[in-house]
Parts: sequence; C-alpha cells; structure tokens
Amino acid sequence: MGNVVKFFVVFIIALTGLYFLMPSAKNGHLLNLFHHPKNLYEPIVVDAFNIWEKGFKKEYSLNPKYSDFYEIGIFNKTGISADYKFNGKIKITFFRKNKVLQENIVTNMLAGYYLDKGMKYYKQISLFEFPVPLKGWDKNCSIVLEVLEPDTVVRQYINSVQLYVSVSGRQ
Repeated sequence: MGNVVKFFVVFIIALTGLYFLMPSAKNGHLLNLFHHPKNLYEPIVVDAFNIWEKGFKKEYSLNPKYSDFYEIGIFNKTGISADYKFNGKIKITFFRKNKVLQENIVTNMLAGYYLDKGMKYYKQISLFEFPVPLKGWDKNCSIVLEVLEPDTVVRQYINSVQLYVSVSGRQ
C-alpha cells in the first residue's frame, strides 16, 4: 500500500513541475483534462466579423486564461446548416508589440460542432487552431484577421453569426 501512495505523490509532483516549469499548450491541455475549470471553453473573444466582406480587417487583443490549444471560428446560436462548407480565405496574423510572430491563411474549416443530436445544424465551426503560448508570446499579443476572399454563404446569417476565440474542443 505504501508504494502506491508514493507513486501518486511522485506523479502529482511531476505534473505540477511540468505545469510550472514548462508552460506549453500540451502541458496545459493535459492539466485541464485532470482539473477541468468551469470556464475552460468560455470564449476570450466574441465579436461580429464580416466574413462575407472582402478586405474586412479587424484586430483583437488576446488575453488567454489557460495554456492550451485555442481555436478561431464562427458560431450561430440558432445554427448553421450542416451542409455548410467554408469557401472563403482569411489571413490570420499574430503580433507581439507590432512584431509579427506568425501568419496563417485559412481556406477550409477544421470541424463543425453540432447544435443538437439531430445533426442538421452546426452551432460552431472551427476554422483554425493555435497553441498558447506561442513562441514569443506574452500579455501584449494580438491577432489581426483579414478577409482575403469572402465566404458569401455565411451572409444569410448576417444578423446572428459571430467570430469566437476559445479553448479548442477538438483536442
């Protein structure tokens, strides 16, 4: 019995050490699986974003609550048809104090999260994932999203679709 207790004590100390000594998305994700905060999937950004308007550009300050994998996507509380496929092109640029950390081009969706068990509508559509922290990350980081090619299909949800950034539900 004593060896089992020693094993668990060493295991907990090792996990704690990983968390504090090597903060990364992978370590944060593992810890979030063991200790699942109530607000883990609460978005850190929710905003109207005109994904259907070519050239539309907006900057967002990011203040992540947890080290983990985050996603950028769109959502609609009343649903987006499960037949939907992203057909636009968005440039995502990560900045730290006006210095570019990373640039990515999104041309397709990663996943759709169904609104209910009927699987006729998506509640959320994930477009891009990124780890927090990124190399060079600190509290002064932001992202700029720019629509290079509009997704005109989403225009039908013009009054209800919104952009979000949150911990990814896919990992």
